[in-house]
Amino acid sequence: MKTQLPSLTDNKYARPEYERRFLLKTLPADLDESQFVRIVDHYVKGTRLRLRRLERPGAGIVEYKFAVKFADASLPNGCVALTNLYLTEAEYDYLRPFVGADSIVKRRYPYMHNGWLYGIDVFEGAQDGLILAEIELETADEFRGFPPPEFAARDVTADPFFTGGNLAMAPRSLITAKLAELLT
Repeated sequence: MKTQLPSLTDNKYARPEYERRFLLKTLPADLDESQFVRIVDHYVKGTRLRLRRLERPGAGIVEYKFAVKFADASLPNGCVALTNLYLTEAEYDYLRPFVGADSIVKRRYPYMHNGWLYGIDVFEGAQDGLILAEIELETADEFRGFPPPEFAARDVTADPFFTGGNLAMAPRSLITAKLAELLT
């Protein structure tokens, strides 16, 4: 039996995520590298589910989320519908053993540029060397018309290779090859 997934209009808990993603060769020169959030994402293999831990070093603040992202035909290409559940540490610890080993660790830096707030993600581990800039927009029209910033090497918003779940499962050699292809 095939399960029918709800559309965004049928799901009162989901919200559209109008997020543009850009591949960077290097960090912007004026980025404050002292301010960041460390993000550890665990992806449940074969699903749309993600378990996330956010750490704010020096502040002693940790957040836990369990999310589902899904494509929806009503959204522009590259956008998803998103539902987050905020967890306690005990709930996170309970769920963590059920989640596979497909993980991403990154540092997210806030970066204000031309009046827009970006998140600059610097990846660690198997994704080391990958730098993405993300910006969350309010509407589909903003999303469609948003130009790549001059510090970006390439717009990868609609490229499924650069989704978190794919990056978590991709072998290091494939990530290295993809970066060489797009950044040279």
